[in-house]
Amino acid sequence: MKRDEMIQKHLKEVAKIEEEMEQITQSINDAHLESEQKTILAQKRMDLLAAKERANMPQDPHQDGPLGVYGDDLSDPEDPPLKKSPQTSPRPVTSTPGQHSNLREHIKTTVNHNESPSATEWQRQKDQENAYNPAIEKIMEMIGLEDVKAQVLKIKAKVETSSRQGTDLSKERLGLVLLGNPGTGKTTVARHYAKVLTTIKILSGDGFIETTGSHLAHVGVAEVKNHLDQLKNSEGGVYFIDEAYQLAEGHNYGGKTVLDYLLAEIENLAGKVVFVFAGYRKQMENFFEHNPGLSSRIPYTFHFEDYTDPELLRMLQFQMNQFYMSGINIEDGVDGLYMRIAVRRLGRGRGRDGFGNARALENIFATIRERQADRLTRQRKEGLSPDDFHITKEDLIGPDPSKAILTCDA
Repeated sequence: MKRDEMIQKHLKEVAKIEEEMEQITQSINDAHLESEQKTILAQKRMDLLAAKERANMPQDPHQDGPLGVYGDDLSDPEDPPLKKSPQTSPRPVTSTPGQHSNLREHIKTTVNHNESPSATEWQRQKDQENAYNPAIEKIMEMIGLEDVKAQVLKIKAKVETSSRQGTDLSKERLGLVLLGNPGTGKTTVARHYAKVLTTIKILSGDGFIETTGSHLAHVGVAEVKNHLDQLKNSEGGVYFIDEAYQLAEGHNYGGKTVLDYLLAEIENLAGKVVFVFAGYRKQMENFFEHNPGLSSRIPYTFHFEDYTDPELLRMLQFQMNQFYMSGINIEDGVDGLYMRIAVRRLGRGRGRDGFGNARALENIFATIRERQADRLTRQRKEGLSPDDFHITKEDLIGPDPSKAILTCDA
């Protein structure tokens, strides 16, 4: 009895110490968070003050272009040197807890985003700078695509910096080249990118037209003109050309004419229409080598890497959750061996041209459901009462080869 009392007393003391340690840790984190938020607020106030000062500055009516800069990027000796407006030195970063969520939720969200530095940065901007952009949110929710997410945030930062500086982005080139295999999300990202550019006020409209290089090569310049007119009537937007390398393939005789027309329109419609070219990495690299004028007109390249096995597993789990609204039971669990074997088999084709990624995963899921349906039908014929909401090992990865041989008609 005395031994049990000693153990209980010891456990209570340990629990008390752990509770005090947790309170101290939370106080430190709260203070750090408060410090960060205070600095963000101070930074925003400085931005507001600078914007007000710019609004009150007299404009030089004789100034035709950027101060002290010619087309060849050399300063005019007769121009006075540019003066920098005085700036206050930055203060240490701080913030007020509880504005968006409590500390535990903040830490939990950050931990979940650790695998994606860009998602973590976007969460920080939302929490501390009150950032809001549904299109960027959609991109950040996509599985994988870290390079793409980082590039989107860089473009956003560039636009916001220019806005604070009061500079003109009406002729800014923001076209994209999207390189990657099918099923990596190129079209989805292009659609979201159109909305990103609208919400950050680079484009007035969020029109989106999707076509292919092969189609344009066959129908000719008239179709391109029609598409661009539609975008202009929508006050701007994104012109997405998938498999753009087909414009330069030898058997597509009309492609060269279309490409020449596009090169001119990319310049003419800067600030109104953003052009996005997509395709397999190897073919697109050859496409740009033979059309050097494109590289200077399309400044950004997004690399869509093939999905890793863990990413494919998360995508398969997501598909199952979306499809089975009432839930589904999986042998060995959603993270179990048989689910991992199913995606590992798909992953063997990773890195090859044409690797299907999400599209191939949809086919695998369809096969899993076909196997399950065949099994359930067979078991019901045998007078059994199988569970419609259970997926077995055989449904996921197929029958055991040794057993399949015994039941094979051949």
